[in-house]
Amino acid sequence: DRWYGDVVIEQDGEDLRLRFARTAMLVGTLEHWQHDTFIVRWDDRALNADAFVNFSLDVDGKVSEVRMQAISSLTDFSFDFQDLQLIPVHGRVAAADCTGHPDQRGRRWTHAKDYGPCCVGLNH
Repeated sequence: DRWYGDVVIEQDGEDLRLRFARTAMLVGTLEHWQHDTFIVRWDDRALNADAFVNFSLDVDGKVSEVRMQAISSLTDFSFDFQDLQLIPVHGRVAAADCTGHPDQRGRRWTHAKDYGPCCVGLNH
């Protein structure tokens, strides 16, 4: 996303963590909610902006996009989570994003409008 930058989802021990590259405050832990939906609980609790994070899967069970939606209607409108359409991006995972075991690496996502449709659903 041009404003938020890349969004990284990575494993940190037993937890899945989500962070927005350009917004230091938007770092939090993903908790499973139901089905393919998680809740991100931001580390900075003063944000009052926890959000649903929904993973859409393709026919092979691979993530094709991620959408977000504020949990509370009282969340400040400037977060604009509902406007994000995050898609996997190949070749944009930096070495610093690798965590844990060699088969666990950070997943980097970006807003679909910043890249052509050729990037949708490429990560596996």
